[in-house]
Amino acid sequence: MNRIMPGVILAIALVLPVAAIGLTEPAPASASPAPYKIAYITDLTGPGAAENSSSPAGFDARIAQQNAAGGVNGHKIVPIVIDDQTSPSIITTAVQSAISKGVIGIVSQSPLFFSAAKYPQQAGIPVTGSYSDGPEWGEQPYTNMFASDNGSVDPKDPANTLLSKILQQHGGTVLGAYGYGISPSSARAAIGTAEAFAHAGGKVGVLDTSVPFGSVDFTSAALTGKQKGINALVPALDNDSNYALATALKQAGVKLKAVVFATGYQPSVVKSPAWADVQGDYFLSLFRPWALPNAGTKQMQAAMEK
Repeated sequence: MNRIMPGVILAIALVLPVAAIGLTEPAPASASPAPYKIAYITDLTGPGAAENSSSPAGFDARIAQQNAAGGVNGHKIVPIVIDDQTSPSIITTAVQSAISKGVIGIVSQSPLFFSAAKYPQQAGIPVTGSYSDGPEWGEQPYTNMFASDNGSVDPKDPANTLLSKILQQHGGTVLGAYGYGISPSSARAAIGTAEAFAHAGGKVGVLDTSVPFGSVDFTSAALTGKQKGINALVPALDNDSNYALATALKQAGVKLKAVVFATGYQPSVVKSPAWADVQGDYFLSLFRPWALPNAGTKQMQAAMEK
């Protein structure tokens, strides 16, 4: 449905009499260039909200900083945040909604983007953001997608052995690796970690890639982990699931010597029930933490606080 806003109707009414008598007014020489719209698609609600609902603050802060510097060649950037509700069906609607709004680009922080990636690819719209949804980043035909953190997670790529070294340096000998069944990247990360650990001479006690997305019930998994004798843990899950798994393993009497959470440390865990259960564990960080400040972190922190 096409609508004309009242302000637009008034503008037309004012212009028509002028045009009728042949008078024209030159366009202002300093007219501002048209704004650029960029969409940010993430989980404001649903199981993924625990991980991603606060992330639009970073998106908005970076755009505000760019606009303060004059935008992009004089074009202001208009941020559009869209909730995919962590739903396999709604992610398609979210992506199509972004395209319909005339965006020039999409930023993805969604674990489900892989299922709707074809739409911006067909529309020729560039996509950047987190690769954490699936292996399409950097692969054909998705030449419009540019992962800001890791590039591609192609199954043909060799597994990274860094985590294996960390686990073994801290006494880990039997690994528990867990991934979400619905997420190609989560499942693939768990498989890759297990392959790398075995290659480094370790034993894989549990490789479970069937975890329901967002699950926090790991009672059965913890008993299995204890039975298999795991003492090293790398879950490729969101933080709520990661912490629930760590707590369940501790309650089951599993003695973990080395734990690495790939989702990164978030201050919210300090006041969570899981705080006591993650003492001594390690967190990966994709960027330099504010606790180790330099010029870049100070700039980022100032933008976020503003």
